[in-house]
Formats: sequence, C-alpha cells, structure tokens
Amino acid sequence: MWEEWHCYCSPLRIYKQDYELLLGYFNKIYPVKDAFDGTLEPAFDVCFCNWIGKRDWYRIIDEIERDLNCVSNGKRGLFTDFLAWVKRALKHTSVIIVEGNL
Repeated sequence: MWEEWHCYCSPLRIYKQDYELLLGYFNKIYPVKDAFDGTLEPAFDVCFCNWIGKRDWYRIIDEIERDLNCVSNGKRGLFTDFLAWVKRALKHTSVIIVEGNL
C-alpha cells in the first residue's frame, strides 16, 4: 500500500503558490516509468500520486540548478531549500512520491 512509503522523518509539504513554480520542472522529465510498478507515465498527475525514482529526481535537480542564476532571490530561496530537502531524502530512499492535490 502506498501509505507505507510515507516514512521519511521530515516530509515536505508545498503549498499551491510554490507548487506551481516547481510544476514545470516535474513536467520536463515526463514521460517516465513509474518507480513503483514500472508502468509508463505519460505526464505528471496534478491530482494523484507520482512515484518518481532517484534517477528522475536527479534530472529534476539538474534542471532546477541550471536555472538558479536566472531566477529572483525569492524563488532562488525556495528552489535552494527544495533541492537541499530532495538531496537529503535521496540519501535514504530511491523513490519520492509527489502527491498532486489540484
């Protein structure tokens, strides 16, 4: 059951305004294979769970880091904090689930 995967000691909640800033980066990596069952996922699902594997997270990290010098200081702070959280989490897991709730 997917709830069993929610065991990271420091879960991250991102609210709509910031989520919308990250959504373009999630969309850039699709289509991907679902990290849980291997099915091809054609697009990021803004309404449900997205099982993103470590390799695809590194693709997202690369995309965000590439843009860091081109964003405002406020957005840079969000992206920097987000990247730090993802990198810490990837030391403990090979899958991070992004739950869409739009």
